[in-house]
Amino acid sequence: MAFDVNAIQVIDTCEQIAHAYDWAPGETGLIHVLLGNHHLMADIHAAELKNAGGSWEDEGVGPYQKLKDGIVDSEVQREAIFHYLERLPNVVLTSDWKCQWISFHELYGLDEPVITTDNWEELDRKIRDAYSDRESWHAEILSRAGIKTLFWCYGPPILASRCRGVLLLTDFLDLQKGGISDPDELAGQFRSWIEMEIQRYNPVALKIDSAYRRDIRFRDPDAKEITKGLSELGEEDPLANHRAVNDFIHELAAEWASRHALPVQIHTGLLSGNAYRHRMDEIYSHHLEAYIARHPETAFDIFHSGFPQWEEGMVLARRYPNVYLNLCWLTSISESLTNTILEAALEAVPVNKILWGGGTQSPEMAFGVLTLFRSILERVLYIKDIPDEPKEEIADRLLWKNASKLYNMR
Repeated sequence: MAFDVNAIQVIDTCEQIAHAYDWAPGETGLIHVLLGNHHLMADIHAAELKNAGGSWEDEGVGPYQKLKDGIVDSEVQREAIFHYLERLPNVVLTSDWKCQWISFHELYGLDEPVITTDNWEELDRKIRDAYSDRESWHAEILSRAGIKTLFWCYGPPILASRCRGVLLLTDFLDLQKGGISDPDELAGQFRSWIEMEIQRYNPVALKIDSAYRRDIRFRDPDAKEITKGLSELGEEDPLANHRAVNDFIHELAAEWASRHALPVQIHTGLLSGNAYRHRMDEIYSHHLEAYIARHPETAFDIFHSGFPQWEEGMVLARRYPNVYLNLCWLTSISESLTNTILEAALEAVPVNKILWGGGTQSPEMAFGVLTLFRSILERVLYIKDIPDEPKEEIADRLLWKNASKLYNMR
């Protein structure tokens, strides 16, 4: 192709790199960056039968909790590194590791295909040196990746010059009921909350991650149901704890997001981690259809394209003008599947409705995932029997133009 996909600046619509700030900058080394790859840790955890029924973050199954609690003892960190090095061979062919390796190779000079007992100390030293000025290093990583703007989940971003914050609906759902007794009072509280958050840091989107807690069949309850639900909640109970109240808040979210021109990002399908929360088929994207149809004025951005039922996300984006298809996270789930899904999406969905995001939890992984996605995009466009000029326009749309328009970024 006559143009360079790697030269296109990117708007990354989904990152959770705030997790990289869980660790103190002077203490951050290899083990912290590895633990920051939430998806790779889940892969490693899933390889062992003894871990069934728990999450990789649970106490007793790994070193995460000790480190999370602030233990900086070098021997504890060494033990943690060896804990994962022993298990890394189980996942070296996963796309999660490939993206991680790309970042280690390009950013820290790791030439070997895996981390070993012979090379980990040098890699650890380089990471610690880089993290002595964490914010500057992270800004450099994003610049080297070609990420112009990154959506920071959640709240006000630390790297404000390069990031935009995302408002999380769960923050409202977790509020205590207090003295709220009827739907009008609840609606008033929601309006005050969203307007205060918009004033505080100008979020670029409203995100619904309810799939991590419940199914995504959001009903439209009547006033009687909502009032009854509020009466059944104690004053200190979270609003999320009653189904009718929970559903009503999702209705308010769609309504008020539209009023403030905030697209609604929604988690669907596969979730990160290993915990047995609920059946996967309860969070497939087709369950959103009635919700979407009730709110034609609201723009919905379907995360993970609904993977593993990714065809459902395509159908929604093809059928409903207010639905967009986001390929976030897919790249580190599977390179080959992302290739297939992107090729199918370009054939089935208007190209202006396809978005991209990394879906990672560290700047290093944001770098690696984007690098891999660029190569996938280049491969998919290369085989299309059209001139280079429209191919370049398609690449621009997928990497930044579609996000810029949908998310009102001027």
